[in-house]
Amino acid sequence: MNIRSVLNQSILRLLKPLVKILLNHGVSVNEFMGLVKRSYVEVADQEFQLEGRKQSVSRISVITGMHRKDVTYYRNKDFDASQEPETQFHNRAARVISAWITETEFLDVKGKASILPIEGEVNSFSSLVLKHSGSMTVRAMLDEMIRVSAIEFASSDSVKLIQTVYVPKESDAQRIIYMGDASSDLLNTLSINLETPEANRLQLSTAFDNLPEECIPELKKICHQKSTQLLNELELWLSKQDRDSNPTSTGTGRVRAGLGIYYLEETIDE
Repeated sequence: MNIRSVLNQSILRLLKPLVKILLNHGVSVNEFMGLVKRSYVEVADQEFQLEGRKQSVSRISVITGMHRKDVTYYRNKDFDASQEPETQFHNRAARVISAWITETEFLDVKGKASILPIEGEVNSFSSLVLKHSGSMTVRAMLDEMIRVSAIEFASSDSVKLIQTVYVPKESDAQRIIYMGDASSDLLNTLSINLETPEANRLQLSTAFDNLPEECIPELKKICHQKSTQLLNELELWLSKQDRDSNPTSTGTGRVRAGLGIYYLEETIDE
């Protein structure tokens, strides 16, 4: 089996949904190629250094097949951070929801998420957001969580949680950010499993290719229920280990870890 041929076919399959997204958002092939070249230079610079030697423009040029001028340009080109969306928003919103369903001060007598007054120094939505959302303001978090139907007003001055998983609305900036985060996480796992099989990172999926359309709504319902249950259980456990959520957590180093779940579906032409 020709590995390069298999790799090329896999890359084409990977690129097609990405190109569809790019075209839908008006990203030209030249703009995309600029991002590709930048990524090649960054990865070669950071991941393919010779031990004990500083990475050079010449070596990056050899590794990537790019002209030295292009390597120098993309290596020295500063990315305008002011043009980047807030990449941590999803994590902050998810952290707020996780604390709401796990921390005693935000739970009712039955152990469920309490209806919270919006204002207040303790046991309120304001105190929850200030404690777990970093630099996000209370108003910004309130507006976003209402917009994505994660919470709703229980009264004019209180809110209740109605969605235990933060899911951004379709076709907005946060959904695009989530796409980048989720795709990057999945590809990183696949890359490590290819390069270091003994790492054996979790990589599971199941699908059947001759299903009747009528069973799809029930399948979606089952997937949503089971996945939400699993993620809630993991968030509860992770919140007890995470130093931001639980300052008493001990241990060394700093690791980002978790689990991503996605639903797949495509219509097959007969």
